[in-house]
Amino acid sequence: MRLNHKYFSPLLSTLLFAASLFAQKDAQYLYDGNDLYRNGKIPEASTKYARALELNPNNRKANFNLADALYKNA
Repeated sequence: MRLNHKYFSPLLSTLLFAASLFAQKDAQYLYDGNDLYRNGKIPEASTKYARALELNPNNRKANFNLADALYKNA
């Protein structure tokens, strides 16, 4: 069975583009959370880190930063 490149290439490109947008969104929440954390807005930072983890549960930085913010806020 041969793949029809006429349909496969655009489909692959679309999927990769969508994945890159998804990855950028969780990174933006992480950066926003970091800014809030630096400005002493710990509860708001926790919310941003949690949202980043909703979008990408494998984001280790967001996971660590959320734990740190929750600890500091306790």
